[in-house]
Amino acid sequence: MSASCSGGDYSLSDVDSEEPLTRLPTALRPLLKTNHRPTTQQISHITSVELKVFNDFLNVGEQINEYEEMIEDLLVLQKKQRRLLTKCKGLRSLLRCLPDELLSRIFIECIPTQGATVSLETSVYEAPMLLCHVCSRWRSVAISTPQLWNRLVATISLAPLPHSSHSRRLISLVQEWFQRAKTLPLFLRFASHLNYFQCSPDDPIVEEADVPHDLLCALSSRLTCLDLALGWTPKYLELLSHKSEDLPFPLLESLILRGTSYYQDKTLSTWGHDGEKPLTAFQDAKRLRRVAMHYPIFGNNLRNVLFPWKQLTHFIVSERIQHGVLEDLLRRCTFLQQCVLHLTATPISVPAREVKTVHYHLIDLTISMDNFLNPSILRNFELPALKSLRLGPLIIAEEHWEERVHLVPHFSNIQRLSFMAGLDRRKTLRCARIVELLRYAENVEGLELCPGIWYPDILEALTVTTPAPTPAISPTSESAPTPTPTPIAPATLPPLLPKLRFFSIDLGVKPEGVQALWESIEGNPRDRYPRRFSPQALGKMIQSRWAPFGGGIRVEEGRGSTRLEKLHVYLTKEDKYISDKIQDVLAECVDDGLIFEERRVQSWMHWSTRLNLDDLDDSAVHWGGGLSVLVRKSGYS
Repeated sequence: MSASCSGGDYSLSDVDSEEPLTRLPTALRPLLKTNHRPTTQQISHITSVELKVFNDFLNVGEQINEYEEMIEDLLVLQKKQRRLLTKCKGLRSLLRCLPDELLSRIFIECIPTQGATVSLETSVYEAPMLLCHVCSRWRSVAISTPQLWNRLVATISLAPLPHSSHSRRLISLVQEWFQRAKTLPLFLRFASHLNYFQCSPDDPIVEEADVPHDLLCALSSRLTCLDLALGWTPKYLELLSHKSEDLPFPLLESLILRGTSYYQDKTLSTWGHDGEKPLTAFQDAKRLRRVAMHYPIFGNNLRNVLFPWKQLTHFIVSERIQHGVLEDLLRRCTFLQQCVLHLTATPISVPAREVKTVHYHLIDLTISMDNFLNPSILRNFELPALKSLRLGPLIIAEEHWEERVHLVPHFSNIQRLSFMAGLDRRKTLRCARIVELLRYAENVEGLELCPGIWYPDILEALTVTTPAPTPAISPTSESAPTPTPTPIAPATLPPLLPKLRFFSIDLGVKPEGVQALWESIEGNPRDRYPRRFSPQALGKMIQSRWAPFGGGIRVEEGRGSTRLEKLHVYLTKEDKYISDKIQDVLAECVDDGLIFEERRVQSWMHWSTRLNLDDLDDSAVHWGGGLSVLVRKSGYS
């Protein structure tokens, strides 16, 4: 079919074709380049083209809908196939092949060290409750594994305020929980944030004061570790003491008494005021060996609390105690193995006793004081088994310096010596006096130093130097005068701490005042000693004790040799410059095997903060649970 017009002949073959049109027919294309009005025939032709394209557009839309439905069906099919593949993999999973004994062991590793936490809002998204909600087999294995249920932290929170029914539910829940532990000994930490004893008698919260007793009454015969985290511990213990005949604690081995603070009113924090009878709640605990507490509930007299003192092996107190209590404690507890105490200032010299108390079992001793260290505090004791000694602060008043003779005898056998910072963390002994003290610690293998020390000098003193060769002396004639003896040069003195294997330095105190100004000025010649520290001096000391006979001496020990093996450096988060310098000077030694670790300090905390973070105390006497009462808040990342 064809048509003609004045402008020429037009072919409609493109319009009559079954193929979809994607462009204008050839005869109509010139119109796009002009502004002329189309003729009647051209308008008819355009109409037929438009109708053709519209029909093609509808047909394509129908095909798209068909393909979209097909794709949706395929996606649904693919999703089902993916689920089926997952099920097949699950059927072939090795977990299905694990014996119940191994699965039980895996479950035990999911439980925190202190045990699971239980409250009235116990979450099913934490082990071991979570393990019971996976499948029937896991639930059966979990319930039949007593080790999952013998350690528990029971908590009563502030909000919402509990009432008697809530506490009874908690007691019932704890008892049901421990029933699954079968015959295993129990570890319980009970934490309550309610101050029952500040409430009026009409306050319904007062009814909760008997909760600790009611909770312990049913469990006392099985408890081996009791951890009470209570803000009013003495008041709670008073209730327990009045009913102690119901709480024999025959298996109790560890007792931890936590508290929120050391109250200004000592009647809230200590025992023995206004003619109170002694605390007797734990006097019949025949197996009690370890006791730790935030504040000394015995006050100024150990007789206020009737612990079985003679059988204790670990004793830890975070807050201040009087020196007289220390004397009485060490005389009573002759089987102590680990002791951590914080003493009040003792400005006078401790008088000597006629007979010294000998501790044949004390291995780990930590003593800190408020403002300065009194070196006479241990003059009445002999510690032949002592291996680890921590003292602080590293400040000895001038009038007490001569009394160091009472302290240095304890340095001879120790293998680890730590000097801790005091309240003024930028004040310590002069380097010469620190070196003098270290001369007595010839068997020390681990040394930890606190902030405030002028490290360049102490590092220089610790650097092992090669003695100069002795010049040959020709024999003298009888008439020749006798040569004058040559004085011993400092370089020929025995090396300081010849058995040193582990070294820790603390630069975790931010500079203040003029020192901070010096560190902020680039190019200042003193900025090579930031934080009273020299990376170059550290590198020189490490090289002298690390390289085998290179640039220094390693002290021979039998057929082997002693060399530095591990280094810890405490820094703040802003100390990238110091960190880079240290890593540069130690790169060679680290490549050869030196164990170097940086610990970043978020904020300076009490010396006790890092005591329980120390991974070197892996001996049997290290009681991590008791030391946890010292750590208020971790200052490390």
